[in-house]
Amino acid sequence: MAGFASYLLAVLMSFATLQGDPSALCEYGSFPTPPDRVISNTVAKLCSGQPVTIVAIGSSSTEGIGVSSPKAAYPALLQE
Repeated sequence: MAGFASYLLAVLMSFATLQGDPSALCEYGSFPTPPDRVISNTVAKLCSGQPVTIVAIGSSSTEGIGVSSPKAAYPALLQE
């Protein structure tokens, strides 16, 4: 389960770092093939412009301890 959660976080974080429209990944086929239905559904929503819900679970890094501001914590970056 931890491996799946790590993979899901990596996939979602890759979308958070994109400049512009995340559907551009789907257009060029550069997105890795998702291993199961949950990720496939998430990718389908992202490619069609539908919203997805991302839940950030963690501790100090989730809260933003050690970053320049709460806006620099990874949950805030996911919202951009």
